[in-house]
Amino acid sequence: MTRGLRRMVLMGCLAGWMLSGMAGSAPAGAASPALPGVGPVPPAFDRVYIYGMVVLEPGGGTVFYPDQRPPRTASGSDLLVPTGASIRTGASETAVIRVGQGSVLRLAPRTEVIVRPARLDLQQGECLVRHGDAVIPFRLGGTAMVSIAPGGTVEAAREGDHLLLVVQAGTARVGNHPTPLAAGQKAEVTKASVRLSDTLALPGNEPAPGAAGPPPDPFDALATGDEAAEPAGTTPTAPPAAQVPGKPADQPKTPPSTRDFLRKHQDPNPESSQETP
Repeated sequence: MTRGLRRMVLMGCLAGWMLSGMAGSAPAGAASPALPGVGPVPPAFDRVYIYGMVVLEPGGGTVFYPDQRPPRTASGSDLLVPTGASIRTGASETAVIRVGQGSVLRLAPRTEVIVRPARLDLQQGECLVRHGDAVIPFRLGGTAMVSIAPGGTVEAAREGDHLLLVVQAGTARVGNHPTPLAAGQKAEVTKASVRLSDTLALPGNEPAPGAAGPPPDPFDALATGDEAAEPAGTTPTAPPAAQVPGKPADQPKTPPSTRDFLRKHQDPNPESSQETP
């Protein structure tokens, strides 16, 4: 080994020893110090939501951060939601979440969604997901993974360890089910099973598969109530009571709809959204 080669090897070992000493002086997990004139280092790629920015629109919902930052609401302008944060709605509010590439989530009252690196997790409550025309499917987690195809719309409700799904438009792959669910299909999903059902407690006005023309807006269809979805004549009615002369006849009372929160918080004039039979 020549003198020049030995000198190069010695200098390389010395430089490596110095660098290892500098790295060991900082505590584990500490952020690298910023260089003069250089801004903070951006988060790692696996901490960025791959579909684009997650934004809470003004009008409802609160963002709870995983660190010590206080909760925030979108007051007056859009609020960027980082990975790891959760979005929650109260007992009398709804929220709209906008995700990159044209996807929108609408949260019902008492709903919580957590932003993950590659998906959104429904922790509790109910939401309506309208996926945009992106190439990548929209992934909704919670109990099992739901992959919504581009252009699809799915309503989801979390009840304990069960995820109730109604495919409003397009298709969605659910868990280990061999075939995707089509528009109009409903499923009860757990971590271990997918059970198709026509009697789930999500009676939205789904468009019939293969129907001609564009389907109605699914979220607007939910806001019209569930009375039209109930089969007529299934419950026997009591005989009318005798009418007292000079007193107007009592009008039958309409039972409350499971979508009252949508009519109450989305339509300023609920009576106008009811269609005449």
